[in-house]
Amino acid sequence: MVCFFCVYLILLEPIDSLVRKVAVWYIDYDLFMSEHGVNVMNDQGANSVDCLFCKIVEGTIPSKKVFESENILAFHDITPAAPTHVLIIPKKHIPSMNEVSHEDMSLIAEIHQVAQQVASDMGVSESGYRLINNCGPDGEQTVHHLHYHLLGGARLGTLTGISSSHK
Repeated sequence: MVCFFCVYLILLEPIDSLVRKVAVWYIDYDLFMSEHGVNVMNDQGANSVDCLFCKIVEGTIPSKKVFESENILAFHDITPAAPTHVLIIPKKHIPSMNEVSHEDMSLIAEIHQVAQQVASDMGVSESGYRLINNCGPDGEQTVHHLHYHLLGGARLGTLTGISSSHK
């Protein structure tokens, strides 16, 4: 997996050591995460202490916020897959869609309302956008905290395909 927090490195490392480490981190996402205090999550997810997105919610890891409320945070993905690529997360730690309880359904509705607002604010509501939730290993979920990708700003390619990591 490609390290999606390479931009974050500039905040953590002097430029001379940065050049040496980026090649290793680019190849080894798990190494990058463990060197920066985030335990790599297993298939069952992680508790909020180990969670990358929980660290973003608490402000330990910086983000470029697009929206914030009492329950929801939306921020730019640092390796965008489209001209507009925003992550929308609940502040409550929920490892994946599979762990959403009946009591969490109002939170899911709120996430979808925020997605509508963010799409409008980002200027993609009229032209169109995708709202994607990856769940589990075959769904390519890499951070075990429920999150949605809002993608837009260009005509998007095919939605499905078999990942090279699954061959």
